Order: sequence, then structure tokens, then C-alpha cells
Amino acid sequence: MSKKYKSISNKLPPQIQALFTPGPPIAYLPPLEKKRKIQHPINEGIANYIDKFEQEDVQYDAEGNKIRETKYQMPESRRKRKDRIQKENQEQLEKDLRLKLADWDPHSDPKATSEPFNTLFIAKMNYETTEETLRKHFEVYGPIKTVRVVKDITNNDKPRGYAFIEYESHEDMKKAYRLGDGMEIDGWRVLVDVERGRTVRDWKPRRLGGGLGNSREAPPEVVEEQKPAPEVEKPRGGRPFERRGGSGGGGGIVEVVVEGILMIEMIDILIEIEEEGIEIMIIDRFYNFLFKCI
Repeated sequence: MSKKYKSISNKLPPQIQALFTPGPPIAYLPPLEKKRKIQHPINEGIANYIDKFEQEDVQYDAEGNKIRETKYQMPESRRKRKDRIQKENQEQLEKDLRLKLADWDPHSDPKATSEPFNTLFIAKMNYETTEETLRKHFEVYGPIKTVRVVKDITNNDKPRGYAFIEYESHEDMKKAYRLGDGMEIDGWRVLVDVERGRTVRDWKPRRLGGGLGNSREAPPEVVEEQKPAPEVEKPRGGRPFERRGGSGGGGGIVEVVVEGILMIEMIDILIEIEEEGIEIMIIDRFYNFLFKCI
């Protein structure tokens, strides 16, 4: 600092001199420790880790052929899982059906009627129909020996919608079979058939995959017939200024307007020809040709 400004600080007021007062010395702090560098192992490939991979579990039969080996499988998608579960359920249903069919023996049923050829099968019944109601409606065809409404013992003896009626004579059963089908009982039209479990060979009930009709099968796919496209009539050729379309169509109006514009232009051309002094005979022939076209 020059000598000129050294004495200036002494002449400043105290509050200003305090601003230029030096602060306390900076405290000493020890230096930070440097982080040690981590020494990574040298990459030597996967040779040292092969024993940690999943090994194939291979099994051989007596002849030395592979019969099982464990390999990596891709995760199962949602769609494949759904198809797999559906297939497993279907296979389980078929398995249960085969077991039930093997155990089904109508001849060993203790509740069956005594004479199968005198027995009627009544189906599509109202679930509230009782044995007394059936006896009342079918006694008109002959004396009845027994009536049994089949019930579900696994569901509090709830009626299953069908029954068996045994007549005392075969002729009465045949008469009821001919005339009783479609009879209305308690507001429902019943189906009447003969008992087929003990009278028809290799017969299976509906619950075991048999029965009559195909009401449980999927309906056939309905293929709509493709109708041929309507043929569009091509416009017929005509004279240069021939009008096309009816009076109610838009095409006819447009063509009339176009023809009028062309006529006005041709008349302007004729007027110019007259002014140029061309022979009148040629003009008359052109007029005649023009009106023939119109």
C-alpha cells in the first residue's frame, strides 16, 4: 500500500474500522485418509464356477438309454398355464367318469323295480312333483305296481327330476308309453320312455356320458352364406349430348347443366365465325349438325 493511503484507515470511524479488522486464525484439521483401492480379482472365465451350476440328472434304463434328464425350462406363461389346468381338469373328469361307469350296475340296484319290461322312465319333471301326483296321472292307462321318484341322497334328498313307474302288465306299460309322452304335470311337459338301463345292452345314463339326444353337445358352427355382390349395370354408350338419368336423379341434372354450358360456348364460337365473314352456307350446315346432336 502506498504511503498516501496508510493513514486513511486511522481517520475512519470505529464502526468502519471494525469491518477491516482481521479474523481469528483458521483451526488446524488433520488431512483426510485416502480410500484404499479395492483390488478386484482377475477375471478368469467360468471355469472355476462350473461345479456350482445345476447338473443334469440323467437316468438310464437297463439297455443304457436315457429315460430322464433335468434341463432348464422357460417360465410358464399365463395362457399355457390356463390350457394346462383345463387339460388336467378334463383328464380328471374323464378318469372319474370311467371309474363311475365301471361301478355302475343297474341290475344290482336294490331300489330298482322288479320287472324292467313293465317299467316306464319319466323325465323332465317338475322338482315339486310327488309320487302321488304321478300315480294319479298315469293310473288312467292301467293299474300301477310301484312309483319311485329318484332323489339325490348327497343333497338332502332333493328330487332329481325323473322317476320310474312299474305297471302290473306289459300292455298297460306300452299304452302309457304311446299316449303319455308330453303330458303336462304341474306345469311341466314330461318325457316318457322305457327303462333302458336293464333292457338295452351297453346302455349308459346321461350322467355317465350316454343317454338320448345331443343336448349336451356343443352346437354346430353356423356359417353364413356369402351373398354374391350385385352386378352394377354399365352405362350404355349414346350420342354426344344424350341425356342420362331420370328427372329425379342428381346425375341427370348435372348432365343437363353441362350440356347447356357447352351449347353456350359453341354459340359464342358461331357468333365469332359470323363476324369474321365466313360463308353462311358452312354456318348453316354446322347449325344443322349441332341440332341433330341435341
